[in-house]
Amino acid sequence: MWLRRIFDWRRWRRTRAIFTDPWRSHVRLSLLRRGPLDLVFRTGGKMTVERPRSFRPVLEVLLSGRDSPLPVSWTDGRVHFQFQGQRLALRPDTHDAYVFREVFLDDCYGLDELVATGACEGEPPLDTVVDLGANIGLFSLRAAGLARRVIAVEPISVNRETARRNLSRYLANGRVRLVAAAIDGGAAASTRIHLSGNSGGHSIAVAHAAAFGTFGYEEVPCLSLAELFARQHVDRCSLLKCDVEGAEYDIFGAAPIELLRRIDQIVLEVHVDRETLLPERLDALVGRLQQAGFYVTAPQLDLHAARQVHLLRATRPEPSEQRATAA
Repeated sequence: MWLRRIFDWRRWRRTRAIFTDPWRSHVRLSLLRRGPLDLVFRTGGKMTVERPRSFRPVLEVLLSGRDSPLPVSWTDGRVHFQFQGQRLALRPDTHDAYVFREVFLDDCYGLDELVATGACEGEPPLDTVVDLGANIGLFSLRAAGLARRVIAVEPISVNRETARRNLSRYLANGRVRLVAAAIDGGAAASTRIHLSGNSGGHSIAVAHAAAFGTFGYEEVPCLSLAELFARQHVDRCSLLKCDVEGAEYDIFGAAPIELLRRIDQIVLEVHVDRETLLPERLDALVGRLQQAGFYVTAPQLDLHAARQVHLLRATRPEPSEQRATAA
């Protein structure tokens, strides 16, 4: 595989256009072995990647030229490039590359289908999208091209800083609103979020964050889902995406059924472990969504796994299905 990458003319041309010392960079990027990888950009700046394999999805996009026209640059600890018409800023040695692959390459949230559906008579296919756990704003960035407005909620300050860069275009025109808060059951005005070593596993649960190496905590303001909807004047939510590292059970457990019925579709990352996030909590969550009228595609759990993450989808039945059920 590495020989194929070394003799790939397209990769060589891209390497030569992006980095100084292109031959050394080309060989190291082709091998992509463990250990620090230093790359100096022609536009200025030196990027050091301690775990280059974790940054592979981004590097492969940059070197393939797939939807990423030049220039590619390095500024303020982030690599900046264009992909699918959007300007992105990502941090190496963090969860950013994984989120990029998840949202843009794998389309785990099914946004490509909405793009294919397109707008109806010039209108976006979605009205209001709510993004709980916006991280660095990549899901909100894609959703902003499909929705009348996006409410992106991210409690962690370092993630919001990168999210502001990624969402700057839509923040300026008002299509995206970035909310600095954590969403939970609404029992307290603030909570402590334990910070993980990869920027993606920040969690209210110490054990969950510790799986990635913890380095302190951040005290953040809290809102319930009902409070968020009220403050942002959300009468109807077309799509709610939720990735909150274990807080999902408190959020949906506290949300009134009447509020959940105002949501058309939910894509929810659920976390299960043997210590605090027990399978019984997932069963209760599925039951509550069904009570609110959702058709829920529940994940199959591995009963032997100590910790697992799954994607749960909750949709509204088609009108014909609703009539058949009523009959």
